Amino acid sequence: MSHQHHSSTEIDFRSSTTASNLNTFIDNHLQPTTEFNNEMNETVDKICKFLRDHFQPAKVVKGGSLGKGTAVKGKSDIDLVLILNEVTSAADLKTELPKLKEDIIEKLRRQCHNYKLGIEGDISETPFAVKFTVKGKYENIDVDLLPTFHVNDLKRLYNDMTTDVENIDYYSVALVKYQVEFVRGKPANLKNLIRLIKYWKKENVRATGSGRIPTSYVMELITIHLWEKRKGYDGTFDTLKALHGIMTALNDYTSLQAIWNDNYQTNEIPRSIQGERPLVMDPANPTNNVCSNFEWEEIRSAAINVLGSPMMRGVTSTMWN
Repeated sequence: MSHQHHSSTEIDFRSSTTASNLNTFIDNHLQPTTEFNNEMNETVDKICKFLRDHFQPAKVVKGGSLGKGTAVKGKSDIDLVLILNEVTSAADLKTELPKLKEDIIEKLRRQCHNYKLGIEGDISETPFAVKFTVKGKYENIDVDLLPTFHVNDLKRLYNDMTTDVENIDYYSVALVKYQVEFVRGKPANLKNLIRLIKYWKKENVRATGSGRIPTSYVMELITIHLWEKRKGYDGTFDTLKALHGIMTALNDYTSLQAIWNDNYQTNEIPRSIQGERPLVMDPANPTNNVCSNFEWEEIRSAAINVLGSPMMRGVTSTMWN
């Protein structure tokens, strides 16, 4: 649907692009530059120092695409999860959060110049986060600070979650750390493939109805799942074939079924969820099928467009190699 200009800074997924075109495009336009990475890390360090000085957190976790290592050049947002010792449960977090956010905002306003944090505009809040923008040399950096509680025992946490349904959102922030760890350990070229898929979705998929289209995290997990399903599995692949494989799976999205047992066993997933299709389980949360509540038809028709394009002529994705 989007009208693309044929410039070297874009990939037209309906033209006869080759695997090496795709790889060059990823290297030049999707992978963050060293300068960008350095600036992001510097900003994160300053914010972490501020948080450590004023809130003595157990840990600060870099979340989002930055923490996972799947950030796309030019998209600079940082999620920092503040794991606090004095908050012990979801119910506790629910009670403490308004006061905590107020406290963070007040101290940020007073102290930001001491930490050389150039905050642009206002500091605001959402139900779970404090949000602000830091002025960057290359571009401004959007920051979300998410206070949460310390998880001592995942098993127990999962048990609590299944009974304490009304506080479910307060648990999910506590699980960000596990989501990050899951993706962060994946090989660099798989992360580049994830960048390509996120770029494709951003440029080619528009929500037309009232439904929401699947998020970047959903796309990340689907890409990881399909990559892992390949036999051979040695980490090398032809980008064009990989793209073909992912588009084929998105066209046939109702067959998607992915469960990882890094943090929980399949039998810990509620039965009602196990029966859903498409099913792509959040590797950190046995109560969250990341595919539910989304509208898939737009994604599907955008995938069909790629499959029918000149770039895919003669390409088959038989296990990608």
